[in-house]
Amino acid sequence: MIVVVLLSFAVIFHGIRVHAGYLKLPVLVAVLYLLWFLPQVAGLATDISVPASGYNRLILMMSVCLIAFWIGWYQKAKPVIPSPPPDFTKMVLPTLILTLISIAINLLLARYRNEWTGGQQWSGPITIVAFFAQVREVALVLSLLLFLNLKDRRSFMLLAANLAITVPVAIVLLRRSEMIGLLAALLCAYWFARRKTISPPILAACGVGLVIVVYVIGPLRGASLAIEASTGERPLLFDPDLWRNINIESAIAKNLEKAHDVRNALYVIDYTAENWAYNFGLALWNGFVRLYIPGQILGAEFKQSLYFEQARNTFDYIHLAYGFEFSVGTTSTGFGSAFSDFGYFGALYFFLMGYVLKLMFTYGCAGYFWSQVAYMCFLPKVLVSLTHGHDKFFVSIPFLAIVILSLRAASKYRYRLRAVPQRQRQIR
Repeated sequence: MIVVVLLSFAVIFHGIRVHAGYLKLPVLVAVLYLLWFLPQVAGLATDISVPASGYNRLILMMSVCLIAFWIGWYQKAKPVIPSPPPDFTKMVLPTLILTLISIAINLLLARYRNEWTGGQQWSGPITIVAFFAQVREVALVLSLLLFLNLKDRRSFMLLAANLAITVPVAIVLLRRSEMIGLLAALLCAYWFARRKTISPPILAACGVGLVIVVYVIGPLRGASLAIEASTGERPLLFDPDLWRNINIESAIAKNLEKAHDVRNALYVIDYTAENWAYNFGLALWNGFVRLYIPGQILGAEFKQSLYFEQARNTFDYIHLAYGFEFSVGTTSTGFGSAFSDFGYFGALYFFLMGYVLKLMFTYGCAGYFWSQVAYMCFLPKVLVSLTHGHDKFFVSIPFLAIVILSLRAASKYRYRLRAVPQRQRQIR
């Protein structure tokens, strides 16, 4: 474990040497290691109930994945700048259309959501609506960049409308991925549009606050539902009554003791290695089927026939082999899911993420507007892939790519690319 800690600090110190280094993917991944994964791994180190071989393999896989992120990011990429500069006024109309679509779909989703109780698994039309509701992420990113570049009334109204849709999902419904996406969008937009960085004290305060919320998110959601049952309204994340209903210290200690997701990853990795039960990408295929094949339209039986059961029944096999049962609502993390596909070679998934995100970031810093949009949209997906499963990033690519490329075409933004002079290069 000491090796992973040292690697994480090395990646952070290497990345923050330049301006806006805190926006680099390897730095954010290393911070996620130190604040989320490693505290849980430390608890497993003294747990005699877990297999020692699984613990050692988990540590090795985490190290390999972090190195893969770093190597992928620091592959050389030739930065370019748009010439002439983008005409942001041509992007207002596409952003307005996308915002209206986002508002309509998310209002419909809110209506459907009210018909489901917290313990029910979504099925039927609501799953299709929830899929298309993701456009709010792109609409928010576009409106942020437009407002910071144009600073006029139109762009302000667009931003206000998108914040009105996105913020409640984060601070009322208490969606962790939405919180991360919102924070990442704000930080990236401020750098891309204004070339300004956030002061370290503010960054530290935001980081500590987000970590506390993530560690106690379960009790927070329970307290939120209890308050809603008694008052008829859900409280905001910042409502003092919400925090008075939970024991923060106890919730954090319990989370670290249980270490559900990291423990799941340990068993997945150990079972896969001991039994050579590799999926060879079948889990990724199942992710695409789950997200893009509508059972309500094409039929549930047809959708089920497309799944590979071997990749779907891993948890059942682990239960038979170890007597360990996965808790509902937990994940096997990106380490576990990637290892179950190709063993340690599964770290190549994270190499690809690092390489692709580096291209987006480099072009974005060189002034390429649509690369800025892409980086701000995909950055949260990578972080979620690390905590929930590597497939989360890859299955999001078709949808986000179609939306972003359609907007790019609609904006009628044409330019030719030329190399950035050496003195203008900011990313090494």
